[in-house]
Amino acid sequence: MPTIVAPLLAELEDIDWSKVRIFVADERMVPINDIESNTGAYINTLPETFSKSFFHYGPIDNSMLLLCV
Repeated sequence: MPTIVAPLLAELEDIDWSKVRIFVADERMVPINDIESNTGAYINTLPETFSKSFFHYGPIDNSMLLLCV
């Protein structure tokens, strides 16, 4: 989905992105740098100007993944 939505967001004009907040729900419990991470895909696909639009909820602690299995 990020590969479809991210380019569409990047093409939108006349939007003050400083007033927009993007909340990404990642249905996979994988590290953010994993190829299956939706959050990571958005961060890597969208231009840097979108970084302030993302709601930053803190770092993802990848060390706890095994407890979730």
